[in-house]
Amino acid sequence: MTSLATRIAADPALAYPDRPAEFLTVPTVGGAELSVRCYGPADGDVIVFAHGWTMNADFWRAQINDLAGEYRVVSYDQRGHGASSMGSVRAHQDLLGRDLDAVLKAVLPQGKKALLVGHSMGGMTIMSWARLYHDDVSARARAVILCSTASGKLLPEPRFELGKPGGWARSAELVAMRAVMSNEYWFPGGEMGRRRLRLALGTVADDAHVAFTEELSARCTQRTRGRWGAALLRLDVEEGLDRLTVPVTVVVGEEDRLTSQRHARSIAKRLTETGALDRLVILPGSGHQLPIERHAEFDALIRDALAAT
Repeated sequence: MTSLATRIAADPALAYPDRPAEFLTVPTVGGAELSVRCYGPADGDVIVFAHGWTMNADFWRAQINDLAGEYRVVSYDQRGHGASSMGSVRAHQDLLGRDLDAVLKAVLPQGKKALLVGHSMGGMTIMSWARLYHDDVSARARAVILCSTASGKLLPEPRFELGKPGGWARSAELVAMRAVMSNEYWFPGGEMGRRRLRLALGTVADDAHVAFTEELSARCTQRTRGRWGAALLRLDVEEGLDRLTVPVTVVVGEEDRLTSQRHARSIAKRLTETGALDRLVILPGSGHQLPIERHAEFDALIRDALAAT
């Protein structure tokens, strides 16, 4: 059977970065230590990337390879993921924002602002940070990109419909989210496992993107997955949207089954009301792993956000 490394290599953008990285260990609340990587020129415009649940800093390989020659690119392992420790406290949405604040303090030179880019739980991280540190938003962020994310209520309610067995109709979003939350999704093995992994990807994704998602998710421990999965089901960071006083781009895949257009449109509506929305972008054929599946288009959005600010 073809190895994951061979399958991933089919997309050169996903290769491990060959440029030097500066590795930092950043202490944060609850005794946790975050593993942070910095690439690119020290005096370049700063981009800080926050990855999603069960992923790690390698999720952003395509962006590092494309952008770090020109910009200062920072990626870090979220608490309990990758090389970052969990600490002694219970997983909670506020920890996401506090950890991001610790990273920003460690990597941002005095007076410098960063473009903040968050995917899935990483987007929730930015909203959590804005809710907790709203006085610092305009001082530390020049713009924000929220990708494939939600501000609350991840599981949609099943609908009662006459004629359905038992009377309840489950949306595709609900079916996919419940499947992803189960252990069978992460440790199924074989061809069935790859088919289940495709719940997180759209029709534009190829085998390299499936393999990359499989390889990253396999590195996440059951303990971390369970702790953060439970925390995210209680998520409510909508207040953070009201605190984002810089231009915000909202991006979602047309075929995202996990944090669907329902969430993206709700976030965009809230940001429109506060005047912070720059634009809502829906990429055809893409699923939840949009920065992997459509990395060229996603990187173009990052460059646009930097140029506009």
